[in-house]
Amino acid sequence: MLMERVNEKHVEEALVLALEEYNAQRNKTKALPEIDFKDRLRELLSNLFRRKYGVVAKEEGKVVGYLAFEGPWDGFFGNCKGAFRRLAEVLFPAAIEESFHHNYCRRQLNYW
Repeated sequence: MLMERVNEKHVEEALVLALEEYNAQRNKTKALPEIDFKDRLRELLSNLFRRKYGVVAKEEGKVVGYLAFEGPWDGFFGNCKGAFRRLAEVLFPAAIEESFHHNYCRRQLNYW
């Protein structure tokens, strides 16, 4: 599996993964609405990937998962500038380890 920095070229593949995951969850949670939000989700992913804070996982040239986030936002944590780097250094490896522990590496792991 190869990791690559997120880029707008990954939006369409990430969109397919996100919609598949939503529909799988909707099958388990009947309260989730059956709505067409593909265009809005494409816009959100495009804006998110344009910032390049994240990675995509690729297998045989195909995007199989992604982890991305927005920010940093000045003032989000009081008078602190930017984001807590040390917190991110702890959270991301933990999320990755959790995904491998539960064998999610074959499923989508996305955060937005």
